[in-house]
Amino acid sequence: CSSSNPILLNLLIYDNHNMEGGGLKLSNSSPRLQNVTIANNSSTLYYGGGIYMVYKCNPEFINVNILNNTAPVGGDGIFGITDINITFINSTLWNNSIYLAEVGDPNSIIVSHSNIENGTDAIITNDNTTLHWFDGNINSDPLFNDPENFDLTLQEESPNIDAGTSFF
Repeated sequence: CSSSNPILLNLLIYDNHNMEGGGLKLSNSSPRLQNVTIANNSSTLYYGGGIYMVYKCNPEFINVNILNNTAPVGGDGIFGITDINITFINSTLWNNSIYLAEVGDPNSIIVSHSNIENGTDAIITNDNTTLHWFDGNINSDPLFNDPENFDLTLQEESPNIDAGTSFF
């Protein structure tokens, strides 16, 4: 996505490979992703196995799962550089990290009612990012039924059940 504001609904973005941004690559874009899974993507040379963002990106992640992406340098799940403003609501980031670079304009991240493995430690801000960690966030195995085969329905004991918010 370049200089665009798409709405991405009900998608599965998986098993893709690129030098950077295996699943998605954004530049000067503000996409809204809702009911999307970004999984098992990889960056083969640089950053952002799941998502690579550069310059003025303002994505909204609502009911999004970001799982098991890889990158050799940084930001397995998400990598961003300069003026990146991310919002997570009712989302799960598992077996991934977020890495926002220390160069360029400041970045920000809003996280609410989401399940982030390792909590705030999964978000590398490099002193150039403001992190807004709101109510309802957890750090517990989401207990997907069969994530290896993309069955991301939740087991009865999942901490994600009723952990989200309907207000957004």
